[in-house]
Amino acid sequence: MFAITSLFLIASFVRGQANSSLEFLPNVPISIESAPWQVSIRLKAIDLEFYGDGHLCGGTVISQRVVLTAAHCVVNEELAYELQGVLQVIYRQPEEFTIVMGTDSLIQNTPFTLQFDVAELVVHEAFNFKTLVNNVAMFLITDFIPWDWPTVEAIPLNINSEVNGVICTTTGWNLTEDNASSSILRESIVPITNRSLCQELYGDLTSDLLCAGFRENSPHAFCEGDTGGPLVCSGYLTGIILEGNSCAETGFLGLYVNVLYHYNWIIAKNKTFDYGHVVPIYDDTSLDYFNSNDDARQPKNFGNVSDDPPKGYAVSKGNQIKHSYITIIYCLVYLVWNNKKQRKENE
Repeated sequence: MFAITSLFLIASFVRGQANSSLEFLPNVPISIESAPWQVSIRLKAIDLEFYGDGHLCGGTVISQRVVLTAAHCVVNEELAYELQGVLQVIYRQPEEFTIVMGTDSLIQNTPFTLQFDVAELVVHEAFNFKTLVNNVAMFLITDFIPWDWPTVEAIPLNINSEVNGVICTTTGWNLTEDNASSSILRESIVPITNRSLCQELYGDLTSDLLCAGFRENSPHAFCEGDTGGPLVCSGYLTGIILEGNSCAETGFLGLYVNVLYHYNWIIAKNKTFDYGHVVPIYDDTSLDYFNSNDDARQPKNFGNVSDDPPKGYAVSKGNQIKHSYITIIYCLVYLVWNNKKQRKENE
């Protein structure tokens, strides 16, 4: 599937070179094996009525029981109100959510689909719903993801500042406000963008935000229901997709929560979760191993990836090679595209 996707990307780009306009690669369908950390965060009550309709936001598996997402995904906007000019935000309760992972289909329950309820959720204390500053939240799911599940894998957090031009990817189901979506997971290519250019579009940005994307003749890489999902650079979780302008609009860059900025907060909040509370959904006695509090609480996926990382937490060598291959292809495509752009500007 990866080879097919790569060929599709290259073919799409070649077709774009035949056009006079500056077009870049569209988002393309991928298998869950290409982004095994991607999850669908859903409202349980709606999803019980029709599977898939409860999809609210994307999210990212960062350890065996923790999913990272955006804080605005847990806000109950219907209950928000203003008090003396200050917006009062009401958060949804853990029991309102269900987390679906291990599948690239939004509407089908496949043999490898995993689904968990939420035991706890935590939202950044300084989250501002109006400005979307500190837009980060974490879910503790009710059971452990099996170490060797073939379609779910945690991704390590980024610990280095990304430089401008680094090619990254976003994934999601591209759900729009009119509820039109792709039922299959899709991936888009976005380079990290110069901060000064981003501020021209959005004004002053806080340090916890970063920009990525193509400004000219290219719409957003994500849509409404993708928010909370991952921005992945070189195999590391670098950003959280932030709610922004319509995915159909061109001339706007994508805004993302900077995971590096919130690294210490993520580590600290992970330690507050009650890992002793488990609601098993499997009859596999081998999972008893994961009931060890001390072992489960270790943030094995946070920080540097060792040469021999624990199974199930760090990106496997196979995935590291795959993402390196993707990065090389994207860089080559980006260089050709950029050269074409420069030539057109010089005409």
